Amino acid sequence: MRISTIARWAVVGALIVVLLSSAVWGYQPRQQHPNQTSTPAIPSPTWILGATGRFTATLTPTQVTRFSPEGSTGQSGIAGDAGGSPRQSTPTLAPTAVPRQPTPTPSAEVVRRGQRLFYELGCFHCHGVLAQGIEGPQIARTKMPLDGVITQVYLPVGDMLAFSEKAVSRSDIAAIYAYLQTLQPTGPRPEITTDRPDSATGEALYRYLGCFACHGDRAEGIFGPRLAGTPLSVEQLRAQVRIPRDRMPAYSPERVSDEELDRIYAFVQSMQPEQPRPEITTDRPNSATGKALYRYLGCFACHGDQAEGNIGPRLAGTQLGLEEVRTQVRTPRDRMPAFGSERVSDEELAHLYAFLQSLTP
Repeated sequence: MRISTIARWAVVGALIVVLLSSAVWGYQPRQQHPNQTSTPAIPSPTWILGATGRFTATLTPTQVTRFSPEGSTGQSGIAGDAGGSPRQSTPTLAPTAVPRQPTPTPSAEVVRRGQRLFYELGCFHCHGVLAQGIEGPQIARTKMPLDGVITQVYLPVGDMLAFSEKAVSRSDIAAIYAYLQTLQPTGPRPEITTDRPDSATGEALYRYLGCFACHGDRAEGIFGPRLAGTPLSVEQLRAQVRIPRDRMPAYSPERVSDEELDRIYAFVQSMQPEQPRPEITTDRPNSATGKALYRYLGCFACHGDQAEGNIGPRLAGTQLGLEEVRTQVRTPRDRMPAFGSERVSDEELAHLYAFLQSLTP
């Protein structure tokens, strides 16, 4: 009984040894086909949130096996070394071109809004009325991407003042950016070739210095007051240019000489208003005369065609009294230019007030 049990366990042990030997000595590693190589598969995108706040795709490669044609030694085969032994090439990822979405062209309304904000926020004080650069750098047709401009506005590098998102929104910055992309190079500075001031040279300087950006192509007034046929003398104009009373940037003799100012004055004097100055024909103030004066004096440029408000506040149906309006016109509290009695009389102001009162608040 005992012998048979021992014999049985001996047989089992022998079988185990045979099986283990077969497993160890009979295993052969899988041979790779001579033309078989591991190449990267089409990368699978892993989406991440980039630093700019936009989603971008990074490529995560995976390996697949494929066969190359006989004799191929290109990127996806096995190239032989000098001794004739095959070696596997390092798999590489070919760059995949990602089609760029076309940048939409901003509407004319967005560009106008950007122009208004550029002057309303005072960007021109440092960057120039044509964004050509003064104390700050030139930003006309800037190559900086919009995301970079937004970062510079909120977290500026250098001496630029920081703007909060409450003061200027991302949408506002995008509109200003659209306006900057429309600006054209100014070209060479116009030369003075005559002794007497002439309007032709004055017009060229008016455009070169960017006066039209605030005062209009024909000096009709936009953000700045109308200059066409101005009642100011050349000395008064020069004083305003050198030491402005309101938000207009100062122009030193280094930026525009007295000679050049004389030519600009000749140009604005040659630009007579399309309509003569409205005459007062009634003793009592009336809205019709007031409306004509409102257009003639260029009030609409800041306050809107119907005094609904634009850069300046809404005036339609104003709750201010006539004396309060007169005080604001003569000695404005904020960025509004001052209008002395030589520019608009008290009588004309009374007609203007009648027009504003006739409008629906």
